[in-house]
Amino acid sequence: MSNGAYTGEISPESLKDINVPWVILGHSERRTIIKESDEFIANKTKFALDSGLKVILCIGETYEEKQAGETLNVCKRQLQAVVDVVEDWTNIVVAYEPVWAIGTGLAATAEDAQNIHKNIRDFLSTVIGEQANSVRILYGGSANGKNCGDFKDKPDVDGFLVGGASLKPEFVDIIKSRQ
Repeated sequence: MSNGAYTGEISPESLKDINVPWVILGHSERRTIIKESDEFIANKTKFALDSGLKVILCIGETYEEKQAGETLNVCKRQLQAVVDVVEDWTNIVVAYEPVWAIGTGLAATAEDAQNIHKNIRDFLSTVIGEQANSVRILYGGSANGKNCGDFKDKPDVDGFLVGGASLKPEFVDIIKSRQ
């Protein structure tokens, strides 16, 4: 629904009323704590796009999934759910957010992130074709002022989805790392 009494939620119409053009969907807290399924997130993505919003689509694996070697399978599964309901990816940015790195002080290396991002882009190429080349893929796993420079020259890391570090002075270093 585009409007209504959904306590704790924000409607697309409310976001548009205050000129917010982007929404983050599929974030790890929504997937793990609220138990939003891949299909539910995909439908929310389609609804947001149909409502005129742009979407930052978060994907990523838990520590257990990483340890089991399931990183790419998890990312593909999460993306496939969106592919199944969305044709035009013009207004979608993918944020690879390894859940195991959020707030833990752990982070993927720049090389690991590049490898995963490349695999994400390759997968998208197989399912959405040429559109995959223009989909931005952000790294969202504990990017900070110390590690952000390592990502600068990675061709498939198009930027960062910054969490807690955005509230610290080091955020300036993250911004400068992309210039």
